[in-house]
Amino acid sequence: MTPAVIPDNPLAPVSGSERIVALDIIRALALFGVILMNLPSLAGNSYLPGHGVSANAWEAWGWGISKAFLAAKAMSNFSMLFAMGLFIQFDRAAARGMGRASFAFRRLGGLLIIGLAHNVLIFDKDILVTYALLGFLFAVLWGVRTRTLVLVGIIGLVLGESLPLLIKAFHLDPRWATSAWVEANAAARHQIFGQTGTWLQAVSHRFAVMTHGSFGAFTLESLGYMLPMFMTGAVIWRSGLMQDPEAHLTTIRRIFHGSFWIGLLLNFAIRLPLGLIPTTWGKVAEGVPLILFKDIAVYSLALGYLMGMLLLLRKPAWKQRFAFIMPMGRMALTNYLIHSLLLSWVFYHHGLGLWGRTGFRAQFLLTAALFACACGWSHWWLSRFRFGPAEWLWRSMTYGIWQPFRREPPPPTVESASEMA
Repeated sequence: MTPAVIPDNPLAPVSGSERIVALDIIRALALFGVILMNLPSLAGNSYLPGHGVSANAWEAWGWGISKAFLAAKAMSNFSMLFAMGLFIQFDRAAARGMGRASFAFRRLGGLLIIGLAHNVLIFDKDILVTYALLGFLFAVLWGVRTRTLVLVGIIGLVLGESLPLLIKAFHLDPRWATSAWVEANAAARHQIFGQTGTWLQAVSHRFAVMTHGSFGAFTLESLGYMLPMFMTGAVIWRSGLMQDPEAHLTTIRRIFHGSFWIGLLLNFAIRLPLGLIPTTWGKVAEGVPLILFKDIAVYSLALGYLMGMLLLLRKPAWKQRFAFIMPMGRMALTNYLIHSLLLSWVFYHHGLGLWGRTGFRAQFLLTAALFACACGWSHWWLSRFRFGPAEWLWRSMTYGIWQPFRREPPPPTVESASEMA
């Protein structure tokens, strides 16, 4: 890949004037939830006895409320927004006459490479690999009718819910789903990440897990879980709700009231109690009858959050209040990777070694502090550069040329030119 002169009518990244402000703001908020959701794994709580649930009532309620009303919903919204971003790119590729297959191969192949590197080198609960694989399916489905997208989403929901049921009903539990293997893996992670391991030993362990059946199983489970959200994001984009909320106010309000209140009720009834009950590793495949209702609770509330933010951001005052976080949404990939890097250094033995020593309050405050810092540094960075570092690399891989990186200073005005003369 060599520097090249960009032609007059290139297939190039979305410019600032083309961006949808609400999409960047909501993406930043979703990223906050994703980071908070990843913290129990990064901090070691997920691999402690009782799933790291504190005996302290306030801590337990903090975890329960976070799991019920934030964690999985943020991931769902992040998935919907990623799907919308892909459709934007595919639409622009078609408008510029570029082959969808070649564009998708470069775009999603680049993301797959970044995701695999992140998975091995930093954090092995990566979502980028799943996003890349779902993106290839999206490339196939890009030109189909909206009702087909809805049908695929429903099929994905059914398949995603059926897999655990079939595994349990027919006793097909592979080795990675048994309590013995999970216990052994948790003990190994606790020893390597929290007690004695170097960075190279951590990398070796993550690579071994990735090449083991558990990584494929985790990815397959993630595909089933995220596919309905991808299709939901595609349908929302196709319907024009994100592009022109004012023209679809009635639809947005109906979706908000239906999904938000149903999701809130189900999360109070199901997700909150489950979030307060310590999960033991010996019950990995249990609780299956509740899976469908649990996921409907997640999907409904996530959709309600998205529609609620669209309604809120219609108002200039609220859009102005949230404007500070918009640059973080524009640099979501970079910030996602940086947070993984920083938090792994904070908690792993080869860093500060705080593995297993923090509870919900400390982790929430840490996430909030890092989020505020990320918003500030994203402002600083985008005032000087066109893209975040990871976005720039990904775009350069996509378009086959090194993208312009630094912002060009504005040309001098007549007055300033005369002053310099």
